[in-house]
Amino acid sequence: MSLPDAEDWLRTVSPTTHARLLRQAVRVRLRRGEVLFHQDDPAKFVWVIQQGWVHLLRAPESGGRSVLVFTITPAEGICGMAGIATGVATVTAVAATACDALRVPLPVFLDALEQDAKLGAAVVRLCARRLASIARQYGALAEPVPQRLVRTLLRLQEQFGADIPMTHRELGQMAWTTTESTIRALRALKLRGLLSGGRGRVTLRDPAALARELTNHHGAGSLHDGNHRPVAPASPTLEASHELVNAATRATRRRRP
Repeated sequence: MSLPDAEDWLRTVSPTTHARLLRQAVRVRLRRGEVLFHQDDPAKFVWVIQQGWVHLLRAPESGGRSVLVFTITPAEGICGMAGIATGVATVTAVAATACDALRVPLPVFLDALEQDAKLGAAVVRLCARRLASIARQYGALAEPVPQRLVRTLLRLQEQFGADIPMTHRELGQMAWTTTESTIRALRALKLRGLLSGGRGRVTLRDPAALARELTNHHGAGSLHDGNHRPVAPASPTLEASHELVNAATRATRRRRP
């Protein structure tokens, strides 16, 4: 058993810390849709995602649909870090694909952070990058749907490369819009040669040109659908929840007192 030694946060870990984590870690294979932990549960573990990816979902305290806050891939590696500060899970983590992961007891991980300053610095950098990504996501909520979708695609490119394995519903969730609005905006981008792809996959054919859509006067905000009608700048909505989100939301509600 080994940790994903190609990842940035782990390259700084000392051999002693590496061995200590491995001695206490348990290898887990997760099915698509399986929940790693629920929102508001006591934090017991930190998860190292080695293969596949995990969606982090936040359910409103007043009820309603969950929102997709972030997606953990092996590039980020660590899942469940909120427990380090609060002792409680602030989101629900759901396997978006089949995943291979290592489950490390939280006290063991905390001890490693205290003993290994380089690991602590790597985790701080990882948290900072994640917060910056989420800040950009929330900062774009006032923009029209096409611009939010372009920002989402560019952010996902940083994680997955030009070939993004996401469904229309998942993209709509991340851009805080409906599946229908997502499909219209994607169609417009495909007609202009900026995107291609099929079921469950979107390919960025020209990421640089796509990025210019955010600043071009005739860019994303004035995209047209296949019938040359402007794509309306619909207000943010969560109507396009993925079935994984719905299942996680129901499970979180059942677990609340």
